[in-house]
Amino acid sequence: MAATTLAGVRVEPPAGFALEETMVSLRVPAAEGYRDERTQTPVRPNLVIHRRPAVGADGDLSRAVARVRAELHGSVPGLSAVESEDIRFADGAHGVLLAYVMPAPKGLEICQLQALRLDGGTLTTLTISTERAHLTDERKVAYVRALLSAAPA
Repeated sequence: MAATTLAGVRVEPPAGFALEETMVSLRVPAAEGYRDERTQTPVRPNLVIHRRPAVGADGDLSRAVARVRAELHGSVPGLSAVESEDIRFADGAHGVLLAYVMPAPKGLEICQLQALRLDGGTLTTLTISTERAHLTDERKVAYVRALLSAAPA
């Protein structure tokens, strides 16, 4: 793999190395976060994009979604019911949107919207997290629209 730039970092990997997995996190700047009297710092919504090879059961979208659901229920104490909805991305690809809430310190509740799509041999998950009290209907529409805009470059 020749020199490449990923998320603002230029690197020249050793001979024989190839890009296999990518994870990028985007976050609302602290100055634009939502104030909440329960915390000393602003609540900062974030978007995490994870692309990786779809190996084993992840080669089938419904099985990948089942794996994610099982991991959530097995690792997140106090997790709400995980709502699931079939979605269509802006480029026409089929996907699944998961929505759930989990408890956090100081009485906060973190709401996550997670979209999954499978493109050939690559599984992409896009997860937006925010504090439940700040997820207005308007913000939810904007967040889902952002998730649905994802497409392979």
